[in-house]
Amino acid sequence: EHLFRGGAEPACLPTADSNDDSGVNLSDVLFLLNHLFHGGDPPPSPFPACGADGTPDALECVSAACP
Repeated sequence: EHLFRGGAEPACLPTADSNDDSGVNLSDVLFLLNHLFHGGDPPPSPFPACGADGTPDALECVSAACP
């Protein structure tokens, strides 16, 4: 919704950065689809659990649900 239809930005951007490249864009969608339907690499840690993003970047998390 956020990427394609101008919906609200996720409250915790690091959770939307599935390929951990420090950005939230179409490559994250493609990365997840490749993992789900073609057996590609899974998202990096803390996947599949909820936890802090171990990669330092400028993405911010304003939600306390999953820092």
